Amino acid sequence: MRIYDSTARYDEDLNSWVRKEEAIVTIGLTDFGQEFIGPITAISDVPQKGQLLAKGAIYGVVESDKATTELTLPIGGEVVAINEQLLAQPTLINEDCYGEGWILQLKQVPAIEWADLQSAEAYAAAIDSFFNK
Repeated sequence: MRIYDSTARYDEDLNSWVRKEEAIVTIGLTDFGQEFIGPITAISDVPQKGQLLAKGAIYGVVESDKATTELTLPIGGEVVAINEQLLAQPTLINEDCYGEGWILQLKQVPAIEWADLQSAEAYAAAIDSFFNK
């Protein structure tokens, strides 16, 4: 598992990654987040395509043997896709959180919110600091 994806940006809680490809951003749970939660057994309460969501909105609930955790959006926008394969096979987050384990895609993302996300380097430093306290 990769600790981080150098092409992504990250939220301040270290739990969500965001990757921008032209006008679409893809969002998922970080390696740190999925390791903390444990083996994912279910994903629920995902939004519908076309739904407008604000930064901080809940975009899903992940369940594991350890906990049930609400996921909050690191950035707002309009939902254009939900990873249906992930809903059917939630362990994809644990197997490939930066690839096949993505959760949703948005468009019309506010530029200011994108700018507020951490770089991959800042994320890696924050993770290192967390584990080396």
